[in-house]
Amino acid sequence: MQKRLEIEAKDFLEYAYRKAVLRLKDYTYFKKDKLTFLDNNNETMKIPGYVARSRKNYRFNHKTQKLEKKCIQCEKYFEVELYKEGKFADIHDEDQIHFCSEISGYAVRCKKCNHEKELEDSEKLKREKDLSSKGGYSFNIKISDQNIKYIRMLAAVESVTEEDFANNCLDVIRKNNKLEYKYDKKLE
Repeated sequence: MQKRLEIEAKDFLEYAYRKAVLRLKDYTYFKKDKLTFLDNNNETMKIPGYVARSRKNYRFNHKTQKLEKKCIQCEKYFEVELYKEGKFADIHDEDQIHFCSEISGYAVRCKKCNHEKELEDSEKLKREKDLSSKGGYSFNIKISDQNIKYIRMLAAVESVTEEDFANNCLDVIRKNNKLEYKYDKKLE
């Protein structure tokens, strides 16, 4: 019984290995030192120049004979070029991914992810404008765990935001500690 299980396990491992190899042969992934692929006639073919700049986001599908571009955000592949008779022909759908230029190639994000990023960026810009319209600026500092707990606790007690509480603390310190600077130093 144990020998039979060992044989079945060995057969399964061989089968899984063959499937993995076949799956890898379906695609050619490009590397710095490997910017070519074998076509159906086993001839070495070069890829378009712009693929070299972003090689990790491209692959060649041998079944469909198409070059595919990966979105860096959702990691979905989009068909962008068809390989036929030794040449690449543009087949991309502009509603899915944008073609920038012959030099830079295709956009790093698909249209959907790019739209989401633009919305996030505009919301971030809007928040920054709202903050500056209140007469303030964004200022990032590292605060100890004890101080952040203190700020959060007292802000909750006073029913204000942590930002307002921190600003109120600085206002009190500034009012009670007048600083005077003497600029009597002569220029030499």
